[in-house]
Amino acid sequence: MTATNSQTAGRVIGHVISPERWARARRLMEAGFVHVTGLPKHFGDEERENLIQAASDQKGHWDSNNGRVVVITQEGEVWLAALTASTGETAAAIAPKSGAYVPCSNGETIHMCYILNRLADPYSDCRGRYSAIPQPR
Repeated sequence: MTATNSQTAGRVIGHVISPERWARARRLMEAGFVHVTGLPKHFGDEERENLIQAASDQKGHWDSNNGRVVVITQEGEVWLAALTASTGETAAAIAPKSGAYVPCSNGETIHMCYILNRLADPYSDCRGRYSAIPQPR
């Protein structure tokens, strides 16, 4: 069985995901995490952008650095939050292995428009009319 929307959230996600994956996403969102896979991160005034992706050897891992905590799911989704006792506990419960790269923990930033988009829909591709993310060809 797959789900294409959430009656609880009241919106169409636009992606076919399993109920288990959606339940994990809801748990992460309720704990304060944002799905950041594929979003561009910037460092200072650099024009160059790097898209956030999980390294294959970090799937199922979590870690924290400089007040941020990351969870990388077995599917390779990267979820980021501010480090608190509850987000740390949630991260360790979802991804039992520690040792992962923590995006945005050393001065990199993600534009607010992308964060707000993902707060509304964690699987949004954020490729609106004014997006800096390249359009698929």
